[in-house]
Amino acid sequence: MIYLQYILLAIAAVGAVLWLFRKSFFPKKYDSGNCGDGDCGCH
Repeated sequence: MIYLQYILLAIAAVGAVLWLFRKSFFPKKYDSGNCGDGDCGCH
């Protein structure tokens, strides 16, 4: 039973870290510095 709690704790900790760093792991599809040069896909 204690191993199940450790596994659930590890899953929760990894999920929390991924949630905190989601912007660096999954960047947006458009480059904000590219807007203004025509079709940048941000509108």
